Amino acid sequence: MFTSEQLANPSFKKLVRTCIQDEEIFREGQPGITAFLVINGIISVHHSKHGVIHLIGTIRAGEIIGERSLLDKKPYKRAFTAVARSETVLIEIKVDTLRFIEAAIPDFHMRVLRMALDRLDSANRLTNILQLNNATERLTEYVAYFHEKHCEGLPEEFSLGITEEEVFRAANVSLNLVEDFFDSMVDMGLAKCRAKTYFIKNTNKLKDALPVLRGRIEA
Repeated sequence: MFTSEQLANPSFKKLVRTCIQDEEIFREGQPGITAFLVINGIISVHHSKHGVIHLIGTIRAGEIIGERSLLDKKPYKRAFTAVARSETVLIEIKVDTLRFIEAAIPDFHMRVLRMALDRLDSANRLTNILQLNNATERLTEYVAYFHEKHCEGLPEEFSLGITEEEVFRAANVSLNLVEDFFDSMVDMGLAKCRAKTYFIKNTNKLKDALPVLRGRIEA
């Protein structure tokens, strides 16, 4: 995206921010005055509700977070918290520094708009899943969506898991149903459990196994 020469340019260098693993980039409720373009690394985005942390997204190199600050001049508060999950290099963008970015990426605004549309499509898909009437279907489709959206394509040394409490709150299903579902996933070799957190091995295998999983927890 950027050449080493561009990143070494003093005008760009002052915009670069390097975060160590687990460093908080911004917090839910803080004023949103900047956007961040990810040069390398992985960021998790989450918010807290009822004392439970819910993962909203996983941001990778080439993606942007906080883009609302560039699209809307009205002050707003961050709706989520962003945390670096690996060593991460960012370009911090304010409205008055956009010209440096646009000089390097002429279609920058179009990229921002496409990203916003992609995220809207994902939000609509999630809404459709959460509106399913059948609790078992809602549960299984939510977990498949979570893994596909947040975990697929991550480096082998990096993993994201999900807890029973998260699924219980997000999918609005009974905790017993969630427990039965994850027990079945572990029995079928589709997930591993570590410290009450479940790590799904393969999205395609999970999708193929959904009918069997539904049958087992409905039996």
